[in-house]
Amino acid sequence: MKLVARLFLAVATFAAMGTLVSVPVRAQGLPALRFLGLSPTQPPADSLTSRLAVAHAIDRDTIVRATMAVSAMASPALSIQHPRVAGHNPAARVYPYDQARARERYTRSGWTATISIMVPSPTNRFWELFNNAVADGLRNTLGASVTLQVVTPFRALVDAVRAGQAALYMFGWASVPRDYGYPSFALGLAHDNDIADPEIRALVEKRDAAALEQLLLERALIVPIIHYVSQG
Repeated sequence: MKLVARLFLAVATFAAMGTLVSVPVRAQGLPALRFLGLSPTQPPADSLTSRLAVAHAIDRDTIVRATMAVSAMASPALSIQHPRVAGHNPAARVYPYDQARARERYTRSGWTATISIMVPSPTNRFWELFNNAVADGLRNTLGASVTLQVVTPFRALVDAVRAGQAALYMFGWASVPRDYGYPSFALGLAHDNDIADPEIRALVEKRDAAALEQLLLERALIVPIIHYVSQG
């Protein structure tokens, strides 16, 4: 399966608690990542200052607590690579939640328009709670207007990301052996999402997973939010 199918499997986790019935059995039980992606070419996300404002505004602990009424499987993601997958680097670190830094960068960026995040249609209550917690956190931390733009079918969201038409987007990833750079989440994501950054592309071609993960985090192009394991 191509990118659409792989990402759809990750988005469709916790299917047993929702209505989705088209998930292949082999998609179950995979360590996965839910992340926020920011485009290096689409304003206002093309500004590092804007991306850092968003990265510092992600309160992972609060987001995890918001989903615990449905499932306790999520944990704050402090790296792109899942801790249970080979290649995890404990030294890789996300930007921490910091309201003061987030607001300072948000003000300095000049970003006044509504923050619109493209997301797939939530398949169950867990992902509804998750999406709302992310949006509410950005609103409260930045004092910004935030909307979730549900894109269906999922293929349309993937196409928009790959074409560089999504400034901010959010979905899931689970690595399988056929993925580019397996088992690296960073290599698979950067390759299949076609992130338009020359240094990122060079590292993808070299298959330098460790350096790539660090650069994606430093430039806030991929902002990890939660790690989880898909449920069968």
